[in-house]
Amino acid sequence: MKNIARISLLLAAAFLFSLNISAQDNKRERIEEKKEKIAERKIERINKKLELDDKQQKKLKEAEKKYSKKLIQQKKAEKKQREKMRAERKKLHESREKEIRNILSKEQYAKLKAEREKENKFRKEKLKEIDSQKKYRKRMEIKDVSKHDKEKKQHHKEKKEKEKKKNKEKKSLE
Repeated sequence: MKNIARISLLLAAAFLFSLNISAQDNKRERIEEKKEKIAERKIERINKKLELDDKQQKKLKEAEKKYSKKLIQQKKAEKKQREKMRAERKKLHESREKEIRNILSKEQYAKLKAEREKENKFRKEKLKEIDSQKKYRKRMEIKDVSKHDKEKKQHHKEKKEKEKKKNKEKKSLE
């Protein structure tokens, strides 16, 4: 009885795992399709501006595909590099902490840790304050932009009204 439960549990886990893999594959395919559509739209815009012939369009599509693949590879390499550097920094931090722990007494190290926590708390509060200020400024900019848009619309409306009056005056004179 226990074996049947284990087997059914394993089968369910395998099924869920396969669903997850197929969902990931679908996501990758959608991303690739999206990138292709973006590249096609980019080529269409260039074509409209430069009036390319079919041969040039085809070559441009090939070049776009070639370089987009290279850019993707480069981004992946950069990500691996960042992860590697992060791991190296973590090792350095750990070795520094170990050495500091060996130099200081337990009480001194506890005091240092408490001081660091205070500093981190202060830094986080300061960052929150700065972030809220940025958000406030951004909201104000948006309000200013909307105010500017309203003023622009009003000016445009007044301009149209003046043109209508002029047109009426011209018609009345004719």
